[in-house]
This record gives sequence, structure tokens and C-alpha cells, in this order.
Amino acid sequence: MSSWRVLRCLSNDPRTAAGDRSFERPRRRAAGPLAATAIATCLGACQAPDVADPLATTDPSAITDPPVTTAARRDGEHRCDWTQLGGDPAHSGAACEEALHFDRISAHLTFDPFLDRELADAVIQGGGPALFAHFQTPLLVDDDVYMEFKAGTYTSCDSVPEGAPCGVFAWNTQVWTERAFHWSHGHLVPDWTFASDWKTEPPELVGGWEPVFHAAVAGRFVYVPGASGSLHKLDRRTGREVATIRLPGVGDDPDTYVAGGLAADRHGNVYYNALALAPGAPFDNPRGAWLVKVQTDDTVRMAAFSTIVTGAPGAGDACLTQFSRKLAPLPPSPDAVPPSLPCGAQRPPVNVTPAVGDDGTVVTISTAHVSPKYTFVVAVDADLAPKWTASLRDKLHDGCGVLFPADAPPDTTNPTLRFFHCRIGANPGVDPATNQPGAGEATDAGTSSPVILPDGGVLYGAFTSYNQVRGHLFKFDKHGAFAGSFDFGWDVTPAVYRHDGTYSIITKDNFNAGNFFMAQLDADLHRQWSFQSTNTQSCHRDATGAVVCVEDADHSTGFEWCVNAPAVDRRGNVYVNSEDGWVYKLGQGGQLVDRTFLLEPLGAAYTPISVDGRGRVVSLNGGDLFVIGGGGDDGDDGGDDRD
Repeated sequence: MSSWRVLRCLSNDPRTAAGDRSFERPRRRAAGPLAATAIATCLGACQAPDVADPLATTDPSAITDPPVTTAARRDGEHRCDWTQLGGDPAHSGAACEEALHFDRISAHLTFDPFLDRELADAVIQGGGPALFAHFQTPLLVDDDVYMEFKAGTYTSCDSVPEGAPCGVFAWNTQVWTERAFHWSHGHLVPDWTFASDWKTEPPELVGGWEPVFHAAVAGRFVYVPGASGSLHKLDRRTGREVATIRLPGVGDDPDTYVAGGLAADRHGNVYYNALALAPGAPFDNPRGAWLVKVQTDDTVRMAAFSTIVTGAPGAGDACLTQFSRKLAPLPPSPDAVPPSLPCGAQRPPVNVTPAVGDDGTVVTISTAHVSPKYTFVVAVDADLAPKWTASLRDKLHDGCGVLFPADAPPDTTNPTLRFFHCRIGANPGVDPATNQPGAGEATDAGTSSPVILPDGGVLYGAFTSYNQVRGHLFKFDKHGAFAGSFDFGWDVTPAVYRHDGTYSIITKDNFNAGNFFMAQLDADLHRQWSFQSTNTQSCHRDATGAVVCVEDADHSTGFEWCVNAPAVDRRGNVYVNSEDGWVYKLGQGGQLVDRTFLLEPLGAAYTPISVDGRGRVVSLNGGDLFVIGGGGDDGDDGGDDRD
């Protein structure tokens, strides 16, 4: 049983049914006191029978190489800039230049100096050396680079008396800063640093995963999250603060937060989610939740989630939860109904970044504060008036008898049959934990954000537990009608490759059995090709900088793809990072084009990848940023690039 399979099961999300953590969402590497009740469950529960892996189809003829003008500069002259999550307002992950000189590391910076202490505290508080944090996408504009850097003080658990706040319970002794660099003579030169007053949501709410601090670039400005749901508007050349933009009526409330990343449309307006929690009681219903629009003149518009999430149950309405594992094998009977609890108010997951379409449509995600199986994709117009709301409930029919057998006798003591097969006579296709069609969930532990497709449709990667905690990728058309799903969606914001008058979707496809794929899907979510991780070696750099590799018995079937937002260039080359410490360039048809090594593998959070207008790839490993490519024969190392 791989550690991936065990530890993916573990979750700290408090929004569970009647205290039963039997079918919780995944927590990536390990769990500890924050999930004490989940540990015993998952140590047994993750020994599920393997789901058969799909055939890795390779059909290069299915995709032709587009002309160089295809997908380039769709949004005007700044199309080559990477200004936010996924590069552009729609989160398409589309780069306009191919990355060359892939064997060259042009820059290496440390943005999280506390990494060693965070890993040590993860052993104490989480049960294993893993980095429970989410990081900003490196922002690339012309020859400038903007990135989150952590500063302040990190409170280690070995530095304070026993029982004193430390580690994840003392996040906010740190300071989150935004730093700017520019390229000069082939080197990144620092320009400025801005220290934000932004702080994280309470660790109890987010299950011990440090929420994302995520800026965005809009024209001449960098917008940086601040305290109390505010934004800091900075001159991107000098770092000078032009304005502090506050939410009307909120003031300096310390329990109001910028929840997730910032998105900027092509006109320079900025969108984000904000969340006001109950002071000292983060599990109580939020005092407020809003989708916020900051216009170019710094005026603020706010739309309450209670008004834009149309058709959702009210905070006091009854929502179905799930059965206790004590009743396994599940479901208890074909007509069994799980218990109900008050749903809780609708609010944004803490790491979602809204997406913005070319027509001004803004899409975000909403989830019930108490009942995560009541999650919605929400679309509004540019004035934040509701357009449509789509539920993730009752869309999936691949549970009992489809992805796993319904052959468990009621009195079985076999743990595999009891906990990972359905009871004999179960209704076909249901989620055994609910006896209902499968429901996608938004999780505070992940970073999945909506993607707006070229045809106006929307993708969202949601969590589901019954399919070996792989989640599902949901697709809706431009009117909010359900258009299909793909059997993987956990913590991914897919990239979109435009070609031949259509588009393809690039996503990871990790299997609990220890087989890990990147996959390209067509517009109808059918697999076009897959690339499997087959590296079984752990590598490091020796004192001379040479890469030294040895066989790793813990990864005999490969390493997990640890990217949460892949990139794709106009020729269809896909750029992704892996848990093995390598960054990969994959060609159409699922062929390995090139790869380069960064640092030794470690238990890190999923991270995004960026590509600038000169084809330089920016990737994260642990607390370090690397730039791959550049400095070649194309003249991009010949002086200060601002001259």
C-alpha cells in the first residue's frame, strides 16, 4: 500500500456528517492532531482494491500542429504575459511561446525561508515531513517577475513551551510579501519588496493547510491581498502603494479575509472572493461572503453569495450528510437515507480564484459552510448580477457496480469488502456513503479554480471520495447546463490547448494504485492521450551540481504529478512538475520531449507553473523558485531587458 493511497484519504475538513469522518476528502501527505479522528479510519480505509487504469492511448494523428498564430495574443498584445492563476483571466494555462534550452536553469530563488522548520513541525503536528502550504503562481509580465516571498518570524514547535501556539497554529507571526524582479544580463535582479498585512484564515477551518496568498497584475499595477478583505494597489515598476482598497462597511475587521486568489479582466478590473467569519468561532455560519469587483477607479462592488448562488438551500435548511462507517458495508439498504443536518450558509472555498470570460462573465465556486456536498458553480455578469448557478449534486452515476463491485455480504468481516465494495443489492451507480448519485465537493484543502473554455463553457475540478478520492472534473456549457464529467478532478485547474478550430483539456490523472498520468482530453472529455510517470528513482544534486539518482522502493510505479495548474504552449507542448523533482515537457501524442531536474523530492503542496513571452518556464519546488530556459542563442541574455 503506497503512502499516497493512505495519506490521500486523510482530511482535516471539519464539515463532516455527524462527526463521522469515514468518507472525508483527501489531505495530501499526512495528518495528525488536526485530524486525529481520521487517522485510524484511513489507515484501514485506504487499502481499497485498485481501480483498473485506463489504456494510455496515443494517437498523434488526432491532433495537428497549429499555425504559430493559433491561440497567440487572443487577448491583445499582452497575451504572452502570465498575470494571474492560469496565466489569463479564463485560467487557460496557455503560453504563446515554446520553452527552449530546457536543460538550462537560468535563476534559482528561495521564497519560503522557513521550509525546514515547516517540515519539522509537520512531523510533530501532521505525522510526516510534508509541506502543508499553497503558493502563488509566479507572475510574468514582459521581462518582470512577481512572486510571493515569506518573511517575518516562523514560530517552531521546538522553540516554545509545550502547549503554546506553534507551527500551523502560529502562521500569522509570518509576513507575506510580494517581490518584483527584472531580467538583466541573464540574471534576475531584485526591484522592490512590499510587505502585506494579509493573514490566513484560522487553521482549524482549513484543516492545517496554509491558504494561498495570491496577487495579480492588471496593467500598470500589481494588486496584493491585504487584511480585512482589502487589496493593496501597487505601481508595478516601483512597488509604491497607490491605494489601499477596503471593503465598504468592513473596516479593519480582523475576521474578514481575502479568500483565494485575485483575477484581473482584460479591462483592468479585479475580482476576488471575501469571507467574514464569526470571531473566535470559524465553524459557525459566516457573517458574510461576497464576490468583489474592484474597478479601475478603485471603486468597489460587492455581491453577497446569498444573492448570487440562486437555488441553493438556506443556511437553516436540512441537507443530507452521509452514513456512519459503523453501518458498513454501505449503503445499509437500497432505500436507506442518510441523516440530515442544517446546511450552513453558502460561502467561497478559501483557495478559489474566480475566472473571467471574454464576454465579462465571472465564474466562482460556492459551498455550504457545513455540508460540502452542496457545492455550486456560480456565473454572474460583469456587474455581478446572477446569470446561472449549477449544482454539483446528482450529476455522477459511476459508484456502486461501476467503479467498484456491489458484492459485499451484509455480515462480511473482510475489510476490503466491507469498506471498499458496495453492499449486495445496492442501487447501481450511487455513492455508497450517501445512497445518492455522486456529488462534487469544493474543499478548503485544495486550490481547484474554475476555467472558462473558448466556447464559454466552464470546467471545475471537484473532490469526490468514493472513486478512491480522485475527484471528478465537471463541465458545464455557457448556460450552466451539465455537459459531462471526467473521473479525476482533485486539486487541479486544467490547461486549455486551442487547435484546429476546437480545443483540448490538459489535466493530471493520478491513480491511488500508484500509477500516475498526465492526460489530454477532447472538448467532450474523452481521452486523447496519456503520459505515465515511470521514473522510479529519487535524485539529488551533489556538491558539483551533478544529478545523482538511486532506485526508490517507495516509488516503484512512479511519482505523483504534483502540479495544480499545468501550462501548454501554442504548439501543444505541455509543461508540468512532478513529485520526483523534475519538470517535464510533453509533446502532443503523449511523448516526452525533455525534462530538467530541480531539487530532491519532498512532500510538498501541489504547485502551478508559468511560461513567459520568451519561453522561460518558472516552476516551484518546496520553497524555491526556478527559471528554466532563456540565455540561449535567441539573444535574451544580452543586457538589461528593460533597456
